Amino acid sequence: MSNISQVNSGIMALVIAGILSLLISPATASAQVTIDPIPADLSTGMIVTITGTTALPADSILHYVFSAEDQNEDGLKYGEYSGVEGTAHILAGTWRVDILTKGYAPGDYVFSIGPAGSGDTVSAQIKLVPRTGPPTVEPTSAGQDLLYKTPVYASPGSRLEVSISPDLAARKGSFAKGSPVSITGTATPGGPVGIWIISASPKSDYSSYREVSADGSGRFECVIPGSITSALRSGQFFIYVVDGAGAFMEHFPTGDPKSISSEKTLEVILNINEGENPYQKFMLLVEEPFINIDEIPYSARGTLLEIKGSTNLNSGEVLEIEMATPDVDRLQQSVHSIPGITVGDGENGFGIWSGTVDTTDFAPGEYVIRVHGGRTAAATMMVIYDPLYDVETSNDNLTVMVYDVNPGTGEVVTATEAGKNGSWTVPAMLAVAGLAGCGGIGIIIYAMTKR
Repeated sequence: MSNISQVNSGIMALVIAGILSLLISPATASAQVTIDPIPADLSTGMIVTITGTTALPADSILHYVFSAEDQNEDGLKYGEYSGVEGTAHILAGTWRVDILTKGYAPGDYVFSIGPAGSGDTVSAQIKLVPRTGPPTVEPTSAGQDLLYKTPVYASPGSRLEVSISPDLAARKGSFAKGSPVSITGTATPGGPVGIWIISASPKSDYSSYREVSADGSGRFECVIPGSITSALRSGQFFIYVVDGAGAFMEHFPTGDPKSISSEKTLEVILNINEGENPYQKFMLLVEEPFINIDEIPYSARGTLLEIKGSTNLNSGEVLEIEMATPDVDRLQQSVHSIPGITVGDGENGFGIWSGTVDTTDFAPGEYVIRVHGGRTAAATMMVIYDPLYDVETSNDNLTVMVYDVNPGTGEVVTATEAGKNGSWTVPAMLAVAGLAGCGGIGIIIYAMTKR
């Protein structure tokens, strides 16, 4: 009996010890971070706002991952986003993450968040359905400004000033592959400035680091050539610009900033040391370059015709408009052209362009309109007709014209207004047509009686 009592006492002691260890052990992410309820069936293309609460200190950093539940890379179409990760700051015990789902395929996604570096997270499932109309939840103007603001983040009270061309605020972050990126600003005089380009999605797996030096007045400049950006995959990227004064290099493994390949790892280091090394973060939504041409209406010869459209090419880039008949030999024959069309910033994140052509010297017919800007081009059709072919009505009466046309060129030789110089009016033409019809019937009846 004494042995059984000893065993029971040992078991009880282990149970009590286990309970005590649970009570005094650090709280897990599920106890420290919560996710507020998320609406069902959100549409692709909208801004998904995810919020929650936390018991962590205000200076803590949360790391989040939003990714497809099915991680099969083969099912991902070119240009579609597979996910994004980043950090969230805590404000009065709450946190917020805004995710733009433009470019994501419909499907099931998982959102996970927890203390940075701990690996302990809480998760929620999010279902994205195809967008068939306006988003079910339209982002407010303030929400749009928050998502597309430039920079996305800047160390408060910092001496670091950064300007990026193209204007990412005007373009809502959209950026055409192959365009150069110019980064200028002021930092600690004579000190290094570190610049990273890192993909938001782990599947893109892209990281690039370069370093420039500020001059004696603190000014610096860095140009990332189009040959670099043309190699980027379509998707979301971030640019980090860091004032590298002091012991900047000591913050990185092996003292080499190039060793950083993850947005998560980089932001943990930058947030810890931003008092000494302030930084700014910018978002790039990298796309294939494109040019759109607005519909061109049928126009009479002699019209001053505006040809215009939109593009994601940088503001200031130069386009050319070419106009030629479909059968023209471009190597042997000249074409009409409008060179020097400059791209400007428009609305909704797109660039705009336009050119005006005088069609007085154009023969009637079809023309191929081609707009090109080096890395990309677009084409459409334009139809020019002789103004004499215009149909006019007056007091509900149709004016009929008689034309003599050169069959070779399509040029109008003579035109006679109806009711003059022996031409027939509409009522007269209808009467003759009626008599002709009656005569035709009489001929048919006569032929039948002869049988």
